[in-house]
Amino acid sequence: MVLKHGQDGRCIFSNSRGCGIYETRPSCCRYYPLARVVENDGSVRSAKYYLQRRVDYCEGLGRGPQWTIDVFCEENGLGPYEKANEIFLQIPFAFEAAPIRLRHDKEVQTMIYQAVFDFDRFFEKYGPANLSVPPEDDNEMMTLLTSITLGLIKRTADLESKG
Repeated sequence: MVLKHGQDGRCIFSNSRGCGIYETRPSCCRYYPLARVVENDGSVRSAKYYLQRRVDYCEGLGRGPQWTIDVFCEENGLGPYEKANEIFLQIPFAFEAAPIRLRHDKEVQTMIYQAVFDFDRFFEKYGPANLSVPPEDDNEMMTLLTSITLGLIKRTADLESKG
């Protein structure tokens, strides 16, 4: 999934005054011009930062203070995003480690898609019976969603290995 851009390549939220959603912008915008990549070698996860290519329409590049990556992340309010990402990234890493037949199963793919992009439908289908609505606290919701999804992946993989 990517943010939609106009025909001129500009973000659809960009206007004559700058970013139209600046205070609520997603983490990819908060990181820009950095890209954060999390790698998983099976036992250790590590985050690496890369500088993205310069785009002509970004007027902020090359201006302002010089920061370390830690200060840049703090100044852009990335702490909560990184915390949620650490919880949530367990899903794609577990899916990637699952047997190949499981990764190609349409039902499993749909479940993973819903877990990542369609929380309401995911909770309707897979949420605990005693939970009528997902938690409002983002970290609680991410933790619950991840826990349910990892359990489903494990149970499905266990059934596959027995069957």
